[in-house]
Amino acid sequence: MNYTGNNDRIDPVESVSEGRVHSGISPAGAAEDTAMGIVMANRSEYYCDLYREMAELIGDTAVRKLWKVYGGLSVSFPTRLYSSTYRRAFIQQHMDDMKPAAIAQELQLTERRVRQIMREIRQENGEAREHF
Repeated sequence: MNYTGNNDRIDPVESVSEGRVHSGISPAGAAEDTAMGIVMANRSEYYCDLYREMAELIGDTAVRKLWKVYGGLSVSFPTRLYSSTYRRAFIQQHMDDMKPAAIAQELQLTERRVRQIMREIRQENGEAREHF
């Protein structure tokens, strides 16, 4: 039995999986997972807090993909977006045309760390040590 209603109302539905009928609830506008024959909500307002926040940032479709692949796992995002190899290459490319403070802000490093990497690059290239 499937009832239609306004968007705020959760409607009872039935789904068929492997010849058995399962009753449950699903919001109006739910999408059916054809592989399982299960009606699943695809509106972020019905998600738990974390998934709802993620849906606001990256969209419902992306959240559902992440959930299918990583659901149940603990995932930790590193604070640094860029790899150390990229950061070093970026610093080497821009150390003559950008201030260390600007590079530090761009890469989310401290200015001191940027200066250290600049010094390492100059030493590897055999350049004289410069003071900032």
